[in-house]
Amino acid sequence: MRLKRMLQELLEGFQEKIPKEKWKIDSKDIEIIFEDFSKHFETNVSLKILSEEDRKVLFRFIKRYIKNYLPVYPDENRIKLLQRLGERILIKLISEFSVIEAYKIILRAVEKIDESKREILKEKINFDFIIVISIYINLSYKEDKKILKDSSLEYVLSVEKGINIHLNVKNKLYKSLFSGKNQVEIKSAEECEFAEWLKESLIDLVDDKNIIKEIESLHEKFHLITQKILNVKDNFTKVLLLRDLEDASLKLIYLLNKIYTENLNHIAIYDKLTQVYNRALLDSILYKSAKYAERHKLPISIIMLDIDNFKGINDTYGHLEGDRVLKTVASIIKSSIRESDYVFRYGGEEFLTLLPYTDINGAVIVGEKIRKNIENFDFGLNRKITISCGIKQIENHDNPYLDIEEADKYLYIAKKSGKNRCIYGNTILTS
Repeated sequence: MRLKRMLQELLEGFQEKIPKEKWKIDSKDIEIIFEDFSKHFETNVSLKILSEEDRKVLFRFIKRYIKNYLPVYPDENRIKLLQRLGERILIKLISEFSVIEAYKIILRAVEKIDESKREILKEKINFDFIIVISIYINLSYKEDKKILKDSSLEYVLSVEKGINIHLNVKNKLYKSLFSGKNQVEIKSAEECEFAEWLKESLIDLVDDKNIIKEIESLHEKFHLITQKILNVKDNFTKVLLLRDLEDASLKLIYLLNKIYTENLNHIAIYDKLTQVYNRALLDSILYKSAKYAERHKLPISIIMLDIDNFKGINDTYGHLEGDRVLKTVASIIKSSIRESDYVFRYGGEEFLTLLPYTDINGAVIVGEKIRKNIENFDFGLNRKITISCGIKQIENHDNPYLDIEEADKYLYIAKKSGKNRCIYGNTILTS
C-alpha cells in the first residue's frame, strides 16, 4: 500500500505539471530518440560488463519502452504496465545500475529533439524511470526489513519509540520523493524528534559514549543525505543517494535494536577495542551482500588482513602498545576504503574487509592501498608495522565462507612466503 500511494502522488504531480492538453509527441521524435539511443547503447562502457545475452534483453526492453510507453500520456493503467516492465527486467536479473545507465542514454538522446518538446519529454522519462526503478527500491526495502526481523526487531520495547520516530521521518521523505513535488518539510537533525528522544531517553540508558556518538553520527548523516535528495532535480542522482540513505537507516536501526537485545551493556556489532564491526554482524551483511550480488550479477570481493609479527610487538612493547597498534591499523583500514565497504575484526590481529560492487582487480588495488598505507605509517615504534593479505572475489554466493577459507589460505601463503604482501590466486604482490 505504501508504494502504491506514493506512485499515485507521483502521477498527480506529473499531471499537474504537464496537463494533458500540452501533450503531443510525434512518431518522428520517437524515431530520433530511438536511433540515438541505439547508437550510444552499443558503445556504452558501463553496459559492456553485461553478458551479450543480458545486453540484448535490456535493449529489447528499452526499445519497447521508447516505442510503446514514452509517447503515451501517463495514467494509472500506464503505471501498472510500467511496473510490470520493471518486474520483467528484474526477473531477467538486470541490475538497477544497468537500468540507470540506459536511463542516462535515453536522456542524452532527448537532446536531439526540438527544444519546445525537450523538457516535456525529460519530465516524462524521469516519471517513467521512477516507476520502473521503484520495483528495485521496494525489493531492497523488503530485504532490509527481513534482516531487522531476523535480528529480533519485534522484541524491541525500550527503543521502539525511537525506531518509530526515525521510520516516520524516512516515510515523509519517500512521500516527498515519489510525489515529485519535494514540498514535504523535514526538520534538521538538531530539531528532529529523534534527536529529542536521543537526549531524553537513550543517553540515560547507555553508558558507552562511543555508541551514542555513532548513533548521533548516523542520524546526522541520514538528515544530510535527506536534504541532498530533496534538493537534487534528476532522478538518477536521487536513486544513488537513496541507496546511501537506506544504508545509514539500516545501520541506525540495527544499532538501536542491539542496544536493547544485549541488555544495553554489550554492543554486539562493534569490536570494543578497534570500533570496527565484529563477527556478530558479519553473517547478516555477508550473506545479504553475496545474494544481492548474485541476483544482480555484480562482483563482490573480500580481503583477509593480518598484522605481521604481532606477537613480537606485544612481547617487546607490552599489550597496551599492542592494543594501540590494533586500533591504529583498524583506523587506517577504514580510511582506505569507501563508505559502502565494510571492515570486521575477524579475530586477534586479523581483519576482514568486504567490498561490494568490486571485482578481483579492484580488490587487489584496495588491498595494496591498505598494505602500503600501513607500511608507510609512523607508529612511533622502532620497527615497521606491516600486514599480509589474502584476496578473493566471492563465487560461492550461497556460502561465501568458502571464499573466506580460500582468502585465508592466500593469507597463510603470504605469511609463509615473506610477509608484507598481498596474494590472490597464484599472484604475489610485494613492495
